[in-house]
Amino acid sequence: MTAYPPPSVPGPQPPRPAMPVARPWYRRAWVWITAGACLVLLLLAAAAAAVGLFIALSSTPEKTVRHYQTAWDTSDCELYVDATRERFRDGVTCADFEEAASEIPTEHEYELISSETEGDRATVVSRTTVETSTSTFTETTEFHLVKRDRDWLIDSAGIVDSTVG
Repeated sequence: MTAYPPPSVPGPQPPRPAMPVARPWYRRAWVWITAGACLVLLLLAAAAAAVGLFIALSSTPEKTVRHYQTAWDTSDCELYVDATRERFRDGVTCADFEEAASEIPTEHEYELISSETEGDRATVVSRTTVETSTSTFTETTEFHLVKRDRDWLIDSAGIVDSTVG
């Protein structure tokens, strides 16, 4: 530290350090505006991702019926159990399901005919077409579903029409 003579001593005084000059507010504002805009964009992106994830993961009656049909196609008991209520399965074991699923012809198509939802209940109508070398078999099935928590589960199903041509 520099020692200065007391002010009572005549002579030149050393220069005093200059005080920093404050910048005007508008020269600092761009930093805050940019940071705020980035934060808003980040929050919007996170909200859009959350909504997209929710929609992708949420169950619909149509998806549940498609999972049920896929379970039969692939003999996937876990998928079968995930798509149906226990009372619908009525004591069917995985071994029973896999044996029955293995007997289904591999050349067939599913077509969604209609879907109606009313509260926690839904009805989905699907048509299955099986083509063999000698004929075509068509079966229309009506699925009744109930919503449990956030998942749709098949509660009952019945054949409403079948044709052989």
